[in-house]
Formats: sequence, C-alpha cells, structure tokens
Amino acid sequence: MPSFPLFISLEGKRVLVIGAGRVAARKIEKLMLFGPRIDVVAPSATDEVEAWARDGKLSLARRAYRAADLDGAELVIVAADDVALQQQVHHACVERKVPVNAVDSPSWCTFTFPALVVEGDATFGISTAGKAPGVAAGLRAWLQRTLPAGLAEVVRRAHAFRTAADAAGRPDAPHLAAQASLALVEAWAKGDPLPDPALPRA
Repeated sequence: MPSFPLFISLEGKRVLVIGAGRVAARKIEKLMLFGPRIDVVAPSATDEVEAWARDGKLSLARRAYRAADLDGAELVIVAADDVALQQQVHHACVERKVPVNAVDSPSWCTFTFPALVVEGDATFGISTAGKAPGVAAGLRAWLQRTLPAGLAEVVRRAHAFRTAADAAGRPDAPHLAAQASLALVEAWAKGDPLPDPALPRA
C-alpha cells in the first residue's frame, strides 16, 4: 500500500532524535531545513552533530534515552541500531499518538522519511512506502539533475501575485493566480525568462 504524502509545518515544533551518528546527522540535516526545535539524545555524537550543538542549532544530551525524553515531542526519530530500543520507543510513541520513525526498520515506523528535493519553498518528497529506498534516492538524484534552475523564484512570484490579488479584494483571485502560476511554470520549464504577472483591470 502506498504511503499518503502529508506535508506538515515543523517550524518551532519539538523534534526528538535518538542517536547522533552518521545516519542521525543526515536526518537532522534534512530536518533543519524546516525550522523545528531539535533535541538530540545519545551517549556520543559525530563531530558534525557536536558542531551543530555548539552553534545552537540543536540541543544535545550526551546520555542514553529516557522515557521522559518523549514529553513534549511532536515528532520522534530513532537513529540507533538497537532493535529493542526501536521497539520500546515505537510503542511509547503509538501510545502517545506521536509520529515515530525508526531508521531502516519499517516495522517500527508510523511514518517514513521521503527522499527530498528542496528549492526554496518548493519541496518534492519521494516515497516508496519504505520498500525500495534506493529507488526513491535514485529519483531524487534524477530530479536534482533534471529540474531547471529558478524554481524558488517561480514560487516567490506566484505568491506575490496571489497576495496582491487577495489584497485588491478581487473575487477572481484564485482564477487569476492559477493563470499566473501556470504561465510562470511553463516559462520556467522551457527555460524562458520568467514573466512578472500583473493584475488585469477589474
């Protein structure tokens, strides 16, 4: 069964990461793009995670996981190669109704990490429901090679146009925004100069 792609805001949300090795660092690096408050718990950490902690990008507790670490967490990542720990955290998160991902252990996940391509506010998430992560990674690499530059600017201009249409009180704002967005995307896809949409007279 395919996974449903649900995009949620993590800005300011508490994310608990259990583990601070290389795999955890890759997950943390992705998470930091989306503005959460990241708390890491692990007896030891990679130099990269230690540097992030020194720079104030996350908090790091250099110790083993405790059940109380889940208090206030809105998302949990278990990046530790310990099946018993993965099971323990999974069951606790299910009881608390907190989404949990145990790296490389689909049985102990309530969500999976997509392969991500992020260009400004545009995010592509690719999932194979945990069955073939290599395929998702391959598709991500293909997208990164294939996508033309400038997608972030497409989104910025489309948003600016929609904001202006709404501020003008135009009842046809959704229709106008859809037309402007389509023109921007088509120009971007062709490699043409991006138009600068303007509101037509009412």
